[in-house]
Amino acid sequence: MIGFVRRHTLTAVHSVINKVTGALLFILPFTIPIINIRYTAPLVCIVAIVAAITESRTILNTIRTGENHE
Repeated sequence: MIGFVRRHTLTAVHSVINKVTGALLFILPFTIPIINIRYTAPLVCIVAIVAAITESRTILNTIRTGENHE
């Protein structure tokens, strides 16, 4: 939303942490029979929060410096 509001275009950062989050979200349903979701879901949520904060900081820094990483 930050990139869209400031630049009027959809902005996505394809960082390693975003890819890890996607992989964890993909394998989460497959882990349910093996590991209780009470343990796996919070881990995935924490990684997703860190990814969102990292992406927000990257977008804000890019907007401030005027760089164009798309």
